[in-house]
Amino acid sequence: MTPYLRAAGAGLSELAIRAPLVIGAEALPALVVGDAYAPIWLALPAPDALDAATLAAAPIIAGVVLDAASSRADVEHLSARLAVAEALADRPDGALRVVARIATAKGALGLAGLGAGHPRLAAIGWDADALAVDLGAAAPRGPGGALIAPLAMVRSAVVVAAAAAGVAAIDSAFAGDGDAFVRDAEAARTDGFSAKFALTAAQAAALGAQ
Repeated sequence: MTPYLRAAGAGLSELAIRAPLVIGAEALPALVVGDAYAPIWLALPAPDALDAATLAAAPIIAGVVLDAASSRADVEHLSARLAVAEALADRPDGALRVVARIATAKGALGLAGLGAGHPRLAAIGWDADALAVDLGAAAPRGPGGALIAPLAMVRSAVVVAAAAAGVAAIDSAFAGDGDAFVRDAEAARTDGFSAKFALTAAQAAALGAQ
């Protein structure tokens, strides 16, 4: 299973991890081409959160993780900005890809549109903790550790939408290492996810070994 590791801080300490690395915009100025051992993805809270010129100046970026995608229109809006960045950096059209991450109720309702696909769409993922907050839930999981019903429904819909779009499905991050994390990752793979957001290097290593 492919881990998408969300780097801590500026992210430079995680660059030796040979797995897709998700960094924040604050790390961009410090990145150089020689740093990259694996695809580096830029996390953005909204399609217009970063100007094209800044992105063009970071040629090792593989694409963008749109942290709170609401609809296919968000991907289309972001695609236009990515096209400008590609032109400024003299990169091929379509080189920068998009991972749409569902983190709100509005995004959950927009999954059907994402399922129609988009040339830049590389994967559809989701964020259980952020979605629970947006729904007003007390916690993402019940006393037994299972996802609460609304989140379980969205999780299944992410798999369906990704399959319809012909892209990878990325499961939400899971707080914890060891056997509990491995069981959660195995369940995700059984349910149709081919990747998972990782919070630590240990989690990324465990996913890479599966």
